[in-house]
Amino acid sequence: MADYTDLRSPKTNNPAGTKLVLFFCPLDDFDTIGTVAAAPATLEEEAQISVDHTFGAANGKGFRKIELEVNKNDLQSEFMGAVMGGMQKMTFTGFHTGLSASAIAQLEKAAREKHIILVATRDGQYIQLGEEDNGAMIKSNFGLGTDDGGERGFPITVEYYGYIRLYTGVITLAAENQA
Repeated sequence: MADYTDLRSPKTNNPAGTKLVLFFCPLDDFDTIGTVAAAPATLEEEAQISVDHTFGAANGKGFRKIELEVNKNDLQSEFMGAVMGGMQKMTFTGFHTGLSASAIAQLEKAAREKHIILVATRDGQYIQLGEEDNGAMIKSNFGLGTDDGGERGFPITVEYYGYIRLYTGVITLAAENQA
């Protein structure tokens, strides 16, 4: 295992919050799911997935997007378990505006599957929720409440129990999103 290093402040802009899109894909759609290095040489490698997730070339699978409302998105983690287990309970909350049969059906279907979720941060990094055999759960609650602009939509919650990981691989979008 790698040793500790100094943690210095970044000399760049460090904007808070998430971008207005969430990427998701059911575990069954992946050919391979990238993981952290088997024998990480540095602490950074222990927290980073740099191996690309792959999908079958002919099956049209890949990540799909959920567009989110501004100022309604948050990702928090809470330490869980024993010292040796040391996992985090990660909870992402967001709000998708709009009311359609497609949105209702897709969010209900997503609640019955486990996923890999990529949360885009404002500084261009991606936090991955979910891993092979331990997918993240998307929970949506229908609400006739409104956003700041008066639009209806769906509050979306993603829950995952695992370790905080940054994904630096390629994000392959499903065929219908590549245009």
